[in-house]
Amino acid sequence: MWLYPLENTFGLNALLLAPIILALILLVVPLGDRGPSLDPRRRPGSMATLGVLFTGWLTLTLYAALTAVATHLG
Repeated sequence: MWLYPLENTFGLNALLLAPIILALILLVVPLGDRGPSLDPRRRPGSMATLGVLFTGWLTLTLYAALTAVATHLG
């Protein structure tokens, strides 16, 4: 459901590009935050990225759920 607002704003290309960009971010985060500690308090970069991604996902999902249904074909 989080993709619908992106499609409404950026068009059909967003349905392909948004998951690709999300996958790339999720692949890059572990490479940038390499450390021996597994404690989340010692990994602020990863936790900040997680917080931003979760907030974005939640915001887009709520926006899609609360907006009126739009017909794209017709």
